[in-house]
This record gives sequence, C-alpha cells and structure tokens, in this order.
Amino acid sequence: MVQILIVQQVSLKLTKETYVDAVFKNSGIN
Repeated sequence: MVQILIVQQVSLKLTKETYVDAVFKNSGIN
C-alpha cells in the first residue's frame, strides 16, 4: 500500500516536471 503511494508521488512529480519543461520550451524560455 505504501509502495503504491510512493509510485504515485514519483509519477506525479515526473508528470509535473515534464509539463513545466514543455511549457518552457513552448514559451521559448530555456
């Protein structure tokens, strides 16, 4: 149960970072 929560947190973090990275690239900010 705890392991599932950790996996969810990690994947959520990766999704956020990927989204932010994509937004920055689309904005032309590096």
